Amino acid sequence: MKQKHILLMILCFCCSLVSLAQRGSNGIGGGVGIGDPDGNIFKYYYRDADADGLGNPSIRVFRSSPLGGYVENQDDCDDSNPNIGRKKAWYRDIDKDGFGASSSGLIYRCTQPEGYVSNSNDCHDTNANLHPNTVWYRDADGDGYGTSTTTKKQCQQPSGYVSNSSDCNDANKNIHPGGTEQCDGVDNNCNGSIDENKPAIPLSVSVNNQCGSSILTRSTPPSGVTYYWQNVSTGTNTHNSNLTITRTSGSQYYLRARNNGDGCWGPARVVNYNIKSIPATPPTPTVINNCGNSVLTRSNPP
Repeated sequence: MKQKHILLMILCFCCSLVSLAQRGSNGIGGGVGIGDPDGNIFKYYYRDADADGLGNPSIRVFRSSPLGGYVENQDDCDDSNPNIGRKKAWYRDIDKDGFGASSSGLIYRCTQPEGYVSNSNDCHDTNANLHPNTVWYRDADGDGYGTSTTTKKQCQQPSGYVSNSSDCNDANKNIHPGGTEQCDGVDNNCNGSIDENKPAIPLSVSVNNQCGSSILTRSTPPSGVTYYWQNVSTGTNTHNSNLTITRTSGSQYYLRARNNGDGCWGPARVVNYNIKSIPATPPTPTVINNCGNSVLTRSNPP
């Protein structure tokens, strides 16, 4: 009976060792012990060859007391290098922008797994354009377009900032890319051109100088444009768009083009003319009435 009791105790002890070995092989053996019938506590000790206080999970002994060069943990990633220690935390980087997020996934490994990074600084791990190095541009006029003169670098979009620097005038909300171009001497749509709807100078004007007048004849304007006669180069009179105009005085007149859509005026065409003078009435000739005839004598012309 006594022998049976001893055999039963040995069997229980062996089962406990198997269970402990299984737990150790799963990485949780360090620090876990089990007692034998004599009261000795057995546990796994792991080789610490580089003396960094961290054990090699591949080399272990099962003992009831510590052994020199061995430790109770199995946390060393490289037991030949004291500068390489425990497993590191790696964070999933779904959008591959170099920044991870703990919400996307966290694992512990000795070396960096593919698709993981060592930081969890991403605020939006499904958008590669949003990360701590994202540059935001000040949008002072609130038109949705920023300027590169004032920037912030952060993950979340700051209030009053946008992701583009396309504005050419951040003090006027009506001036921005895609804005309506006005005939005001300003680049309203930020395309680098000013008043691009301004018509070209009218084509040449034909001049017919006559006695006492000159007839000026314009060409046909392009579609969407009207030509107007002006008495000064900066004139904006829209009263006369006739094909011809007759001048009885002066020597210079102007023709300007106007965009029918936005009212933008183009440069003036200068028209020079020379009215032919009408001679004055000659002086009264002298008259000598003779018998059978009359002799009329004119004066010398100018």
